[in-house]
Amino acid sequence: MSELNIMAAEFTTYLDSITESFDRIVKCFDGLTADELNWKPIPEANGIYVLANHTLESVKFHILVLLCGQPSTRNRDAELAVHAGSVKDGEALQARWQALQLEIANALGNAPTDLLDQPVNDPNRGPSTGRGILIKMVRHSAEHCGHAELTRDLLRARK
Repeated sequence: MSELNIMAAEFTTYLDSITESFDRIVKCFDGLTADELNWKPIPEANGIYVLANHTLESVKFHILVLLCGQPSTRNRDAELAVHAGSVKDGEALQARWQALQLEIANALGNAPTDLLDQPVNDPNRGPSTGRGILIKMVRHSAEHCGHAELTRDLLRARK
């Protein structure tokens, strides 16, 4: 197997894991009103909609900006302050995710073959490698998936 095929297979493994977590977060939207998408079990927590938006923006920043060198437009405070005004906002977020997946696939498809081993400076966590950033995104997405599913379950229990 060529180096390029090995890299593509490794990218696919990471992206499949991230996608599975994000899809599970979005599954939490099913049957919820906008108020329920915004509901938080305690004031310091995040609602399901915020968790989905933050996960999407975090993946976008870490892969497209840190790994692929695209310019950053990220405003982390703003991504954590969003609120769903209607169920349509959840649908729009899903469409943004679909578009981001294509953008990531294109960017990684054009990436240098040593991208996974190249040094990357994560402004929040310090030095890493391309592989380390992708592993972090797998973990980060899975953590927020768990948060979203637990929030949905707490919301159901309260009804």
